[in-house]
Amino acid sequence: MKQKGILPKLPFLFICIFLFFAVQPAFAEDIPAEEVSAEENASVEEAPSNPFLEHSDFVLELTPSIFHNTGTPSVRAPSAFFFPLSAGLCYNFTDFFSIESMLSFFYNYYLISEDKVVISEIENRTAVALSLMLSIPVVFSFDLFAKSKLEVCTGPAFLFRLPLLAPGVDSNDSGFYGTAASDVNYMMHWFYESGRFLYFNLKFSWLFSVDQVKFGPVVSLEIPAVTIFTDKNLNGFIVSAGLKIVY
Repeated sequence: MKQKGILPKLPFLFICIFLFFAVQPAFAEDIPAEEVSAEENASVEEAPSNPFLEHSDFVLELTPSIFHNTGTPSVRAPSAFFFPLSAGLCYNFTDFFSIESMLSFFYNYYLISEDKVVISEIENRTAVALSLMLSIPVVFSFDLFAKSKLEVCTGPAFLFRLPLLAPGVDSNDSGFYGTAASDVNYMMHWFYESGRFLYFNLKFSWLFSVDQVKFGPVVSLEIPAVTIFTDKNLNGFIVSAGLKIVY
């Protein structure tokens, strides 16, 4: 008996496969486009919003500053001129009332004169103090002209200083209290006793709005809140002026 080969069956097989896929759309359920779109949207989860960030603005200040220096003129340096790095956040409760938190980083050289720590020239330095100013003022905003407003900020500020031996100064070098290392230890105590780290912040800015960004001139005063009465001077009084950017 002669066997049949598979080749004669191939056309019939191709026809069956073609008919199988051809009739599938006829039996498929007709799903409305709206339902498909809704299912696709439901499958994409939206990122949860953060209420704090929604009501907050990022603040950047570029403000050259002057650090008022008192002490014996023959020993101390003139009032120091420095450029702090300042940035923070402003939380807006309303268009009128906000709370701002700012961090400013800078450094100065110091020495001891007549039991007081004063800013020094680089040639006479004993220590370099890494300084961090944290200010938390309340902000009142007043509309002036079209797309511009006046901001008045007032509140507490805290100046944290970490004295370290200045580059090129050895711990055994002579100092006011014997050695440079002893002077640095005294500075650490002096910076924080009698509330010398407490300040009162007063700031004025005039901001103009362009799209989502506000910018304009700013003037800031950092007033020693306690030592103005205990030390009876304005040593450490800081005046800043420059540019404020909010977005």
